[in-house]
Amino acid sequence: MAIRGRQTQSAILDVDPISDLLKLCDQVKRYPLSKKDREALRSYLYKQRVANLRESTLALERYQGPLKGSNEAGRISAAFAQAVLHLLNAGTVAQAIGTTSEHFEGLHKDYGKSLNDIFYADPPFLYLAEFAERYGCDYERFYRDIERAACTLARIIPDDESEERDNDTEIVSKKRLHLMTALRAKGKEFDAVILLDANEGVWPSRFAREENELEQERRLFYVALTRARKFLYFVLSDQFLKEIHTPSSYLAEMGLEIPDGHGLGRP
Repeated sequence: MAIRGRQTQSAILDVDPISDLLKLCDQVKRYPLSKKDREALRSYLYKQRVANLRESTLALERYQGPLKGSNEAGRISAAFAQAVLHLLNAGTVAQAIGTTSEHFEGLHKDYGKSLNDIFYADPPFLYLAEFAERYGCDYERFYRDIERAACTLARIIPDDESEERDNDTEIVSKKRLHLMTALRAKGKEFDAVILLDANEGVWPSRFAREENELEQERRLFYVALTRARKFLYFVLSDQFLKEIHTPSSYLAEMGLEIPDGHGLGRP
């Protein structure tokens, strides 16, 4: 979003559009450009004397050099340029997030899941796009708020570092607090788990309508619950973005009652 927000700024203003374009190209496909392809493309773009990101992208569209293979007749470079142009042509922040999800495969994480459904994308672009609707075209404010949130919240450790084994040889995280999606929590366990937004429309997702989709949502909810060794907490919201929210139907299926004082009533 930071790159999209500064797309019309030139290199004179201390912004390097070529570096921005190369970063975007690294995310179009699942794997980034090779060092050889990146340097060849960088050399070509500098010779074009581009002034901003849009000019860089249009130059990329004409590129005939090596890119993810032979790039015969410039087909690969044209496809990359079209992906970037979709992002640059997005008017609002929400539209930019939507096109990022659709055209930048490298931004999606693959955790070896068996469920190939849009509801289990990580990051959850669908929800992020809806949240971003309030920002309109204000990319700067959106980026600033997201950065502030990222600095406030604890980050989950990478899967391959900052871990140690306890006496039972189980992998245990060194950090005390983690924020993650249910999908990313698969295969991990914690003494206490706090499940946020245990509301209808989130669990299950409002995007799930068919019976098989609802069943997949139920299985993902089960994954989230079974991460807890000792304590499991549900956090519910009675209102969000001026809309009334009700408890998840899954809570009623589990036989759980919502306290009267919560303001949500009993399921």
